[in-house]
Order: sequence, then structure tokens, then C-alpha cells
Amino acid sequence: MKSWALRYLREAEADLSLAKECDSIELIKELSAISMRKAQLAIQYAFGDPNIMEYIFEEALVKGLKKEPLIRLMEKINILVKKTVDPQFTAGKDKILVLAEKTLEASSAIVKEALKRFSFIKGEKN
Repeated sequence: MKSWALRYLREAEADLSLAKECDSIELIKELSAISMRKAQLAIQYAFGDPNIMEYIFEEALVKGLKKEPLIRLMEKINILVKKTVDPQFTAGKDKILVLAEKTLEASSAIVKEALKRFSFIKGEKN
């Protein structure tokens, strides 16, 4: 799963880079949302199978575990992705890009730390 987590981080960075070059706000919103979703997938892959992780996060929300930092982050990313692609969302290019950048930064830090810890547990070399 480590390789998939790192791959999704790279793809998220590439999508964000493309968004920064665009002039069309619709394309900026779409690419930023894709970047945020890939950053979220990277987190899920860092912790295991994304389908199982999605289920775990949904269950945690249902059970009221919103105070857990990782659960809160995943929920916020979901909200940001939905909000960003919403035609009613009228934020400008700079604000959208900042949201996507911060999402990617947070996701990247979590993924790298998770992979480091899990590699240590499994006895893998980084």
C-alpha cells in the first residue's frame, strides 16, 4: 500500500500544479478537487485498503468520534471536495489553490509519518 500512497501524493501534486497554471475557474476548481481527493486517497492507502478505511471513517462519524484529528481531517477533505466542485461556490483562484495546498500539505505529512511508523513496525527499510 506504501507505493499507492506515495503515487497518489505525486498525482495530487501534479493536479495542483496544473490547477495553478489554469485561467478557467471551473478547471481550477475541478483540478483542485481532484488533487484534494487524491491526497485523501493517499492517507487511506497509507493506513491500508481505501475501501476499508472509508468504511472505518464513516463508522467513526456515525459513532460520534469527530474529535479524533484524523477523522476530522478526512471529514473536512470530503466537505472541501464537495464544496469546491459546487457551482454555487464562488471563491477565487487564490483561495481555492490555498485550500488545495493546505490539504495536500496535511495529507503529505500524515502519509509520510504513517509510512515511517508502519515501516518500522514491519521491519521495512525506508
